[in-house]
Amino acid sequence: MDCSRVRNLTTAFLDGALAEGQRAEIRDHLDGCPECSRELGELRETIGMLGAWAPESAPGNGTDTEVARRLLAAPAVARPFGFPARWWAAAGFAAALLGFTAGLLLELELRSAPSFPEKVRGTPSLAADLHPLPFDPALADSLEQR
Repeated sequence: MDCSRVRNLTTAFLDGALAEGQRAEIRDHLDGCPECSRELGELRETIGMLGAWAPESAPGNGTDTEVARRLLAAPAVARPFGFPARWWAAAGFAAALLGFTAGLLLELELRSAPSFPEKVRGTPSLAADLHPLPFDPALADSLEQR
């Protein structure tokens, strides 16, 4: 018998759930395989520790009712503005959807609107009203050199 087969049958071997022929094969393998013997010893030790576990602390021996009593006696978790968490999730989703829609509409509006130079092409320049003096290139050059 090989190691993987012995590992698969180890718990059945410890529980005594195997036929005597299989038990004898496993014993023969364990006699010649220190690794499987060590693993079997560790499993026996673990089962022994679990068996020594105090029955009064085991689940189902009254502790479940004690846990339930403590949970019911615990104060309720405070909720922001008294709304359940799923409402906050729905409100967040709605706000994100609204923001996405507004951004999409703004993008579409900006794409369909004429650009600034197209709007002002046929209109008189406002700069002429603000600066009544004519432009003098010589004066501009002298100011740049300073």
